[in-house]
Amino acid sequence: MCDCVNVVNEKLRPGGHQLNTAITFDGRPEVPLISLIRTDAWKLETRRGQPSSFWPSYCPFCGEKYPAAEKAKGGAA
Repeated sequence: MCDCVNVVNEKLRPGGHQLNTAITFDGRPEVPLISLIRTDAWKLETRRGQPSSFWPSYCPFCGEKYPAAEKAKGGAA
């Protein structure tokens, strides 16, 4: 898996910014969570009161395909 998220965050750090990423517990690697922004109002697009976001299948910076999510083994205790 590429290291683009860390590279971009290092470049954004001097300006006090970073990419919005999330850690999930469904086996998916840490990838950028992309939120949709309405360009007419410059605010987050919402659906049913929740921000509209998506998980990319490919790195938006280099184009490398992210590994597929691994199914969690076992059940909840």
